[in-house]
Amino acid sequence: MIYLNPLLVLFRYRVFLVKVRTQGGGSLPRAFLLSQQTDLNTGDRVKIDRLANGVFIDLTPRDASIRAQ
Repeated sequence: MIYLNPLLVLFRYRVFLVKVRTQGGGSLPRAFLLSQQTDLNTGDRVKIDRLANGVFIDLTPRDASIRAQ
């Protein structure tokens, strides 16, 4: 990750390979998620915004991901 973008490391972002499901039940192909979360588990819900095609950023406050019910 340091090789790809040193600024990601500086701002403590991690890159996750994710499968995105929308609230309506649809799903998108695998994508990359930039997040400051230390760990994400299957079923975690996060607020995201799209940076580019297949690249999203997590807008959820750090270490405050919303667990799926």
